[in-house]
Amino acid sequence: MTNTSSKGTGASGDFRGTVDGIDVHAFGGQPVRCFAFVNQDGNDTIQVVAYEPRLQSALELASSKKCEVEVAFEDDGTHKVVLRVRLLDR
Repeated sequence: MTNTSSKGTGASGDFRGTVDGIDVHAFGGQPVRCFAFVNQDGNDTIQVVAYEPRLQSALELASSKKCEVEVAFEDDGTHKVVLRVRLLDR
């Protein structure tokens, strides 16, 4: 499931997949960045970044549980910034 609008910077969308990897960066004086690599059912892997600690925790939990997630994002021109994470653990 991918829903995207492509109006350049500020585009948004959502997709489902599993979190295949997490990369956390802490730069001096800046917010912690959590990069996640989400695989869409064997298709392309999408890299997203989460700045909000609760969204970072949700991505980390999904990675450890190996459960499907639904991720909503906004493209800021550089990264797909996570707006919402829904764990689909059934």
